[in-house]
Amino acid sequence: ASNFTRILDLISTIPVGQYFQGFRLFRLTRLIKLIPLVIRAKRYEGPGKSLVRVFAIVGATTFAGAYTIMIVEGSSGAENVSILSFGDALWWSLVTISTVGYGDLYPVTPGGRIVAVFLILVGVGVCGYIAGFMAKLMSTGDYQEEMERLVSVEEKLDRLAHYFEIEGWPHEETPEKKEFVYRKSS
Repeated sequence: ASNFTRILDLISTIPVGQYFQGFRLFRLTRLIKLIPLVIRAKRYEGPGKSLVRVFAIVGATTFAGAYTIMIVEGSSGAENVSILSFGDALWWSLVTISTVGYGDLYPVTPGGRIVAVFLILVGVGVCGYIAGFMAKLMSTGDYQEEMERLVSVEEKLDRLAHYFEIEGWPHEETPEKKEFVYRKSS
């Protein structure tokens, strides 16, 4: 962290009332460190790359929400604050992102409620991303396996037809078969 960030952190901790507490929002600049994590996960090409991306997005969003609510809500000094520890903040963030909202932990300050609104909106997008990921997992594997099986059966029939010298065999390649064989080889 730069010296400027450290100075802002120091100023935000001075107990002089609300004059310097606005500087605590500058701590949110630390969340910029999450961006390289998400970019690295997006560029990852190893096994389970889609799953790594899902975990990176959910993890980064959960951590960013927890850190933000701790800064805004945790150091506000308001009465009836229910989010007291970072563990509470992580729990609240995950429950809010998943749109479950148990109600056991909730923000009480206006700033905390603004954070909650943004986290709910982002959470809807994250849930949509996860739903799309799950749908892709369920549909892609079945189609791919079925097409491989059909191509295998057609190749066996073509070899049998050639062996027994059946007229009209082997069939010409259909556009679907050409497209599948092309996708499989590339």
